[in-house]
Amino acid sequence: FFSHETQKLVNLQELPEKTSEVAKGIELLLNDPRDVVLILIIGFLDSIGYTIFLSIIPIYLVDVWDTGDFRAGLVYGTVGVLSGVYSFVVGTYPRKIGYFRCLVLGALLVGLGYLGLAFALNYFMVMLLLYTLIPLGNALVAPLIIFSLKLYVHPDSRAISNTLVVLAYRVGIIIEGIVISIFWSTISDLEWTYTSIFICAASVYFLIAFVRLFLRQPKFEVEKEEGKSVEYSEIFEGKRIWRLIGVQFLLLVVYSSTLIFFLGFIPIYMTREFGEDTNWGFVVTVFACVSIVSLVGLSSFMFLQSAYSWITLGCFVMSASITLLVLPPAYGLCILAALVLAVGNTLEAPRVYDYILEVAPRGQEAFYLSTNSIHMTVSSLMSGIVGGLLIEEFCPEEGERNSWVMWLVLSCFGFLGAFVLFFGKSCLEEPDQSRRPLLSYKSN
Repeated sequence: FFSHETQKLVNLQELPEKTSEVAKGIELLLNDPRDVVLILIIGFLDSIGYTIFLSIIPIYLVDVWDTGDFRAGLVYGTVGVLSGVYSFVVGTYPRKIGYFRCLVLGALLVGLGYLGLAFALNYFMVMLLLYTLIPLGNALVAPLIIFSLKLYVHPDSRAISNTLVVLAYRVGIIIEGIVISIFWSTISDLEWTYTSIFICAASVYFLIAFVRLFLRQPKFEVEKEEGKSVEYSEIFEGKRIWRLIGVQFLLLVVYSSTLIFFLGFIPIYMTREFGEDTNWGFVVTVFACVSIVSLVGLSSFMFLQSAYSWITLGCFVMSASITLLVLPPAYGLCILAALVLAVGNTLEAPRVYDYILEVAPRGQEAFYLSTNSIHMTVSSLMSGIVGGLLIEEFCPEEGERNSWVMWLVLSCFGFLGAFVLFFGKSCLEEPDQSRRPLLSYKSN
């Protein structure tokens, strides 16, 4: 007992020193912020485009192509799996052919994919675009946005810059929610509504490729091993990557039951429970606004615990948010669930980036960051399949609805992943990280 209390006292005594480190990191970041700001703009734009995919694709497939809930969920999930597969396939290529070339290539691929969806003539063309250009482009863009910061940001500022990226993504979600609300309420023709949204998304990714042109030469070199490049056999030969994959797997269980399902299926749920004119875009906007407020409010406390601990806590809070919807359907409950979900996601999302960069060996950071797409993409499959079945069974378009059962099942899955993270910490957390509880404000 006394040793535990003594350790807590030591940590509290170190707070002024750690606070000064945070101030130093901010000062270093503000010395020459141009390239960092450009990367944040790229992240902001990517957030708009990616959130459009999350919130529009399922309801688009149901409304325009009459796929049914389960089939729409299956397609939605398959696209997520393909993004994860593509991330592993192309994970080492940015190092070989150039990080920024891959970033531009990925943005152009996604932009062309969305443009194709806007004018798709048949269902086969829609499937071709959803299974090729869009997931392949996303696999290139998302990891490289975070990795690009490492090329421009001093090591003492990286955790802060990672938090700023998450903040930029949340602002993007706000704009996406507003844009969708405007299109949804002003364009009467449903097909033209989706066409306009997809054109907007395509423009966003073309703009990413344009903004990239203004980035200067990197300030910091990427560490390289003399005479050879990193091979897959080297990456997978140790336990480090497998521990990280274990954490990512549990995150995908939580994400598929909470965040991904909520953003993907809340439009269908709300339009069926409250009517076609329900402003579900406002709920998405609330999620993003609360994320920003909580991100700013909680960021100063993040160095009190390890990144792994914050990830675990965030998973518990996100699971609790879904439990609220077990109560009888109400518009206010959807807003409250979005609020709690945003706080939980804020607790864990920036720390996932920190944790990955902490455990990644030098020279393998880009590949390790690509594994972050596991829980964001493979969870789409779980969310799509399970969500499609649950929506079809318990929240059908016609007939009796028992939506509370759907939310109860999802909350159970979420809490299962969170509890395994909590009780499996000794096995899953990288050993040399667990002894450094303040590492969240330090990078490699």
